[in-house]
Amino acid sequence: MFRLAFTELRRLTSGRLPKLALAAVTLVPLLYGAIYLYANWDPYGKLDSVPAAVVIDDRGATRSDGSALRAGQRVYEELERSGSFDWQRTSLDDANQGVADGRYTFALVVPEDFSPALLSPGDFEPRQAQLRLIT
Repeated sequence: MFRLAFTELRRLTSGRLPKLALAAVTLVPLLYGAIYLYANWDPYGKLDSVPAAVVIDDRGATRSDGSALRAGQRVYEELERSGSFDWQRTSLDDANQGVADGRYTFALVVPEDFSPALLSPGDFEPRQAQLRLIT
């Protein structure tokens, strides 16, 4: 069995073209695998350099005790603190244009009724507080 394998290997490497074909069959998958590993080595390591827009249109709301709730501003502060993306606060028009132009990868919009929707269960008329994503 070993003699047959050795004879076959010698036959495959007897000329220049078979050696090149054997090298290509070996190196192409190796090269593909190496590039794939390099490209996916640390997918989350550079997220802080990905530009993203955030639009805060939240008008705020007043709690039952009279204190103000500005949940949209708190969302923005938490996004900034997280360091997950390169967040840039902007207007809705600029965010739409920036995503279309490629200046921003995506945009997160906090609508004007965000804080009132968060307080709506206290009025017995609950609504979902929704965020909008522009891609």
